[in-house]
Amino acid sequence: FASNIREGTFRTAKTHLQYHFMPDDVQHKNVKMLYVVRDPRDVIISIKHFVNDFTDSRFGFRRQLGESGTYSEAIDNFIKGNVCKGDWFDFTHSWWKRRNDPNVLFYSYEQMAAEPAVYVSKIAQFCEYTLTGEEVAGVTAATTVTRVREATSVGHFGEDFTKEGDKFFRKGVSGGWKDVLSEEDVMKFDEYYWRRLRELDMLELDSYLK
Repeated sequence: FASNIREGTFRTAKTHLQYHFMPDDVQHKNVKMLYVVRDPRDVIISIKHFVNDFTDSRFGFRRQLGESGTYSEAIDNFIKGNVCKGDWFDFTHSWWKRRNDPNVLFYSYEQMAAEPAVYVSKIAQFCEYTLTGEEVAGVTAATTVTRVREATSVGHFGEDFTKEGDKFFRKGVSGGWKDVLSEEDVMKFDEYYWRRLRELDMLELDSYLK
């Protein structure tokens, strides 16, 4: 990753690194960085489905669900930071602190899903591209969850990783947690959610997730 950035061979790269783990060259070369945050309750739902569909035990993803594999236990593990990439709040905070940097565009999945064309234009402008209205409409249509799921080159990991017929891109909706989490689970998570946002001085983040 770092060597490819130094050599200029990457046009784009996706990573799950916290900001302070990014290669120094990213900062020195003023690389454009887009950070997408998502409602952590939907993140929990996504993790649970991803882990359930993951068949390769070498990666140890199933420990994120706990012994029972219930949503309640998945929330407990999430709160403890016992998930891939560690504590969601610490992770998000590392990028939240950089949200006003000129080379960082910080936005939410919820914002993008609500106004996809607006964010296609915003991302293009951030990356210093000029798109016509027709091009914005074309990119917006080509990047819907349905279209991306249908793209076989990126739509699945393959049978070595997921169950036959499962797709990497699932529903792609916001607020799916409301249909599956119990009132008790929501109350438990919300208490921790607001406490952590206050501790990290990130209360404003909640407005991104509406």
